[in-house]
Amino acid sequence: MDCLSAQHTAKEVIFVKSTQVGGTEVGLNWIGYVMDHAPGPMLAVLPTVEVGMRWSKQRLASMIGASERLARLIEPAARAMVATPPR
Repeated sequence: MDCLSAQHTAKEVIFVKSTQVGGTEVGLNWIGYVMDHAPGPMLAVLPTVEVGMRWSKQRLASMIGASERLARLIEPAARAMVATPPR
């Protein structure tokens, strides 16, 4: 996780893992860290729009809602847009 911090000099981090070992949680922790410590544009790529919508509603929005610190960074209207499908 240290290599993913804004202060680390690494330009590329490769994360190799097996299934069901917490990779999504690592990704969510990193997104939360970036939101709080080094805000800027981020892109999460998932296999399909449907999977992306489900991940956005179930994982990302719930992480933001569960953290007072992150929730303060995101306006309620923008939080609702996290789980809105693209047009």
